Formats: sequence, structure tokens, C-alpha cells
Amino acid sequence: MPRRVFICVYRHIEPSKKQWNELISAAQKTPSLQEFSNTYKDNYYDWGDDPSFFAAKKYLGDEKFATWGVCRANVRKQLIKGDVVVFICGRQTGKNWKYYYIGYGTVSLNLKNRLEIWKKDKYEAQRGFYNLLIDKRGAQFEPFGGIHDNLCERVGAGYIFFETASNLTNFNFVNPLYIADCNPDQKLTETWKSNKLVKDLENLLLKKYCKNGRSLRSTNVQRAHPHIRLKDMTLEELTAFRSELLEISKAIKSY
Repeated sequence: MPRRVFICVYRHIEPSKKQWNELISAAQKTPSLQEFSNTYKDNYYDWGDDPSFFAAKKYLGDEKFATWGVCRANVRKQLIKGDVVVFICGRQTGKNWKYYYIGYGTVSLNLKNRLEIWKKDKYEAQRGFYNLLIDKRGAQFEPFGGIHDNLCERVGAGYIFFETASNLTNFNFVNPLYIADCNPDQKLTETWKSNKLVKDLENLLLKKYCKNGRSLRSTNVQRAHPHIRLKDMTLEELTAFRSELLEISKAIKSY
């Protein structure tokens, strides 16, 4: 069976005053959100914590335990055990965006019935995560931010868990590699940096296993960060691809 590999950008936005106020208000009911708000400006987490890197670090001690359950339903619904997702963080400051390579995760489970999280003891730690979308009754629940529409589609696409072995899943939030930047007023697509590590990563992700001409950003301002699906791979190809990513990831950590 061919393995699928996706590149997905998640957004570390510059929240509006209204969004900050909503978060602070929510933190009065959910104390862990106070920690999230206190550290947000200096980290590389998603504004809605999906993937749930903040919660995974807080409750389970390591971002490798992150789950993915709100964004990119069109990607999540396709994922099965063994597929790989490469995550890029887009950090916004005003109109400027900087892009950081966070790492990759190998899917261990696409949980289609997320009510099981509330029923099975093995998922107890995930009950405090912010990306569950539903409470124990199955009602829509989002602890902060706006309420998402198309709930059924988002929930039905599955709740993604990743393998935790370091060769299968490798995330870096200590010194993620700064790979590209963009000011859409000047150019709609990003410009990649020129150092060797960045070039090695760009060649691997956007040339060797992808049609040339793809970029992290599109020219469609209404859909700036579409996912990128790399070519389907055999198990042998995927193993080689992941090994190359791991070597780059190790080099970044010692950079």
C-alpha cells in the first residue's frame, strides 16, 4: 500500500485585541490557558493549539505526544497509520510572515470516534487538550476562540495520534529552522533562505519528492497556505525520506 506524505503550515497568528481578550476571559475558567497566553508570543505553537503541541508538552511532557483534530479536515480524513505529516509554523508579525520547520510526525492512529477519548482510560491525558471539539456528551466544545462551523466534517475527519519513537516523529521547538519569509504586499509566495540546511530541506520537500514550482504559500489570497501532498511512496521510499528528514532535523538541533 502506498504511503502518503503531506506538508502542512499551521499559523502562529498575531492575535487581535478582541482575540486576546477572549483568551484571557477563557483562562478564568481554564487555568492552563493562562500559561498558554503567557508564553504564546515567544513560542511556535498554533493559536488554537492544533496540532496540540502546547497541551502535549504541558500534560505529557513532550510535543511528540501532540494530537491533531481541528484544522485541515481534508488532510486528516485521508490519513491512516504509517502516513507522514511535515509541519511548518508560519509566524505572523503584522503583514510579515516567517516560516519555521518544526518537524514531522508519523501517524499511529486516526481515531474516527473521538467520544472514545471520554470513555477509555488510555485517553485520559487528552481530555485536557484544547482540540477535542466535543465534550463528554458529544456537544461542541471549544475552550477559547471562535466556534468553528462545519463541526461534523471536522470531527468526522478523525483525531490524529502520532508515533512517539524519535525516528518516526521528530518535532523541534527549541531552535526550529527559520526557512522562509513573505510579505504578501510585495510577493504572494515565500522566499526561502539560502543557507545549506535550508536548501537541503527545500530540495527534499519541494523538489525531490514534489513537483517543482510548489511553494508553502499560494497566489490565492483567500487560501494562502494550501497543504502540499508529496508523491505517494513505497515503504522503502518513505523510510529513506524519513531518514533524510531525521538527519536534517539532527543537524538543526546542533546548529
